[in-house]
Amino acid sequence: MTFLGNAGSDDGWNIGRDAAGNLYVVGRSASSWGTPVRAHSGGTDTFVAKLNDSGVLQWNTFLGGAGTDDGSDVAVDAA
Repeated sequence: MTFLGNAGSDDGWNIGRDAAGNLYVVGRSASSWGTPVRAHSGGTDTFVAKLNDSGVLQWNTFLGGAGTDDGSDVAVDAA
């Protein structure tokens, strides 16, 4: 089991898995956490996070602007 997020409001919406067993989680967050590739912009941002097959966070990033941004799905291809 692992925890993604911060003390603010965080919601996970969907999970994808690649051929190596890595997991990709998409959701929304009201605050920054981890060491993101792209910083949290304010408001509620979409996040994408990659976890390895042991559940260890590999990277996360925030997508959006100062308003409310919600990502609801993730797709993973063979590449």
